[in-house]
Amino acid sequence: MINIQLLFIVLAVSFDSFMIGLSFGMKKINVPIRAYIVIFLLSCTVVFTAMKMGDLFGLFLPEKWTDVIGSFIFISLGLLLLRSNHRSTSEATFDKDQSKHISLKEAFFLGMFLTMDAFGAGFGAAFLAFPPIFLASMIAFATVLLLFGGITLGKFSTKNKTIASLSYMPPFLLMSIGLYHLLTTLFE
Repeated sequence: MINIQLLFIVLAVSFDSFMIGLSFGMKKINVPIRAYIVIFLLSCTVVFTAMKMGDLFGLFLPEKWTDVIGSFIFISLGLLLLRSNHRSTSEATFDKDQSKHISLKEAFFLGMFLTMDAFGAGFGAAFLAFPPIFLASMIAFATVLLLFGGITLGKFSTKNKTIASLSYMPPFLLMSIGLYHLLTTLFE
């Protein structure tokens, strides 16, 4: 079951990069390989750091409490993502000079934006004993892959309500993981 939960966490945390990629692709914004490397390294570092902070914090709490706290972090993060789906993020936010090309500086800010929810998920995942190096690497890889996939698909599509409705999937995945862990912890 852990493998499916890890997959759900990775997809839920990385899915916003797919949506931003779609937007970039539709607007023909280019993301060079150097920018992907910056985003990968930033994602991996942020998630790993968050998990290590969660591990450190968890040393001071009983195991049952860490499970409950980790569960509530995932449920809360899902609710926050659900709420934030009502606000749109424009690609112009990241392409500051509107050159249709993401610079390294812009890639850094894009990477920071894409890792905001990953930080919370990493912190919560530490409480639920997920493997830090593996999870951080998978989230970073998925973030870059989904950004690239979104850009590629976006170049060949127009705005589509079906694709936009997919943005509600990640919050529900995170809430499901949190609820699952909460219920299994409470009913052990």
